[in-house]
Amino acid sequence: MAPVNSGVRQQRGLMARAKLPFQVVPITSNIDKLYPSESYITLNGDARKAVADQLTTVSKSRLKNQIGSLAADDMKKIAQAIKTQLDLN
Repeated sequence: MAPVNSGVRQQRGLMARAKLPFQVVPITSNIDKLYPSESYITLNGDARKAVADQLTTVSKSRLKNQIGSLAADDMKKIAQAIKTQLDLN
């Protein structure tokens, strides 16, 4: 049986080839206050905040440059913030 992560990678690959729109969570450097649908993360060594209450859909053509990558722990924090925003807890 293949690991779960390989299925996720395969699905992402299919989405990228199909040029479907992406759901994105904006990231801000304004970390003064944290609301329930937000999470503190680290991006390129800097403290940032993922703002799941601003979750939006964008076309792949709007995604120009990769600004970095997130640690698995930060991705879990963002997933929890999205669940909170969508009331899936």
